[in-house]
Amino acid sequence: METTTILLTVAIIILCASLIAVALRNKSKKEKKFRERISNIGGNGATLETFDGWGNKAVAIDNSNHKLYFFSDRIDKGHKVIDLSDIRQVNLIKTHHNGASQGSGVIKKVELNLVLKDKTKPTIELEFYNSEHDSLTIREELQLAEKWSTIVESSISK
Repeated sequence: METTTILLTVAIIILCASLIAVALRNKSKKEKKFRERISNIGGNGATLETFDGWGNKAVAIDNSNHKLYFFSDRIDKGHKVIDLSDIRQVNLIKTHHNGASQGSGVIKKVELNLVLKDKTKPTIELEFYNSEHDSLTIREELQLAEKWSTIVESSISK
């Protein structure tokens, strides 16, 4: 009985370790794919200090060239390259479903709005989550949007 328990425990540990290894490998493949896309867009001079990818979206910053890269299958060309020196302000926008107050209810959309210094140009919207096209439940998108709001804010204040 003890041998069976030990073997079963070892098998479960090996299974869990393999699942974690596969997940990490897939994440690094996705990051490598996005880094290659950024190199193709920004040239070989692009150095990414911070990168996050989720679902079919990714965001990265190149502080040396003062650029923000945003990738999504839902936007034209699949990407946006934003010159941070043109940005005056960043706003984190959480849109709730009808009838819910700002502080409660189900979140419908999470985005960063980048307000340009040139007031004649429209704001740039970076959509981190939209319940109409993404999964019905929000996962890490809100935390990532908050993180990137802080990163962009500190980059534009330099």
